[in-house]
Amino acid sequence: MFRGWKPKDASKAPNIVRYISGTLSSLSPKRVLVTFGESKRVLCFSEEDEVGQLRQKFLQAFSDSLADDIAVANVRFQQYDHTFKEYVDIENEVKLENNAKVKAVIVSFREKKEPGRGGDLVPLTVNLKVSLDDLLDALPEDVRYHKITQDTPYRLWNLVSNGLIQPNNDDPPVVTCSGQFGDTNTVIKAKLYGRNNFNQNVFYLTTDPSGDQSDMYLTPKGKNQEITLEPTESEDALFLPQYYYGFTAFRSQTFDSLYLGCDNNKSGATLVEMDDVNYPNPQALFTVNIIN
Repeated sequence: MFRGWKPKDASKAPNIVRYISGTLSSLSPKRVLVTFGESKRVLCFSEEDEVGQLRQKFLQAFSDSLADDIAVANVRFQQYDHTFKEYVDIENEVKLENNAKVKAVIVSFREKKEPGRGGDLVPLTVNLKVSLDDLLDALPEDVRYHKITQDTPYRLWNLVSNGLIQPNNDDPPVVTCSGQFGDTNTVIKAKLYGRNNFNQNVFYLTTDPSGDQSDMYLTPKGKNQEITLEPTESEDALFLPQYYYGFTAFRSQTFDSLYLGCDNNKSGATLVEMDDVNYPNPQALFTVNIIN
């Protein structure tokens, strides 16, 4: 019945196809990857949504990681600026591209009094970024975390293995969790590599098993694999300290979501998973003390 049918103006057919395709595309939700602390989640938004409208979606998606009193006004989004090599704030009126990557930060507000007209004091709202260091430094000394600093000699005692990080005599040496107080080869030092995109210090963990002032680098191979001492630096040997009151965890920079850890047989240190950083895996928790 319709054999041989053609539109009255066949030249307009491609335009119609493009119009339909464009309309369907505009109806499809766009996606943005939001990083907040250690969490990364994909949020969907419409073609017309601006950054300001994304803040409410963020509060809903990250409600399990936020305090109850965090409001829309406390949320800021930032994108990495390759010119300045820094994360910079995104204005609320900006429309993000599909598959954009942003970082969310929580901003605290407080009132500050300053002289107004006639000498009266008027409230002025100032924008303050509150870091983890700021919050924890205000705590009493007995509950503060033990911040890792460069070239400080430490012992790393593991909660599960009940032993210290210690290399054995293999060639190359393998890192174990069997060290005891009084052993001479349990000294670990942190060598600063630099800061990551979140302005956090990243370190190599080194030791000098031979005592000849030659650093060896704790170098993991992957999940549940041995950690060896290597004579040279590598990206695999980078760790990011994370703090849990009196305990410290060392997250691998290369093997994301894996942490330096031990088990109860003390045979060897390895990388272990941390499914929920709010409830840390005890295999990855270390008591860090300075050797005087």
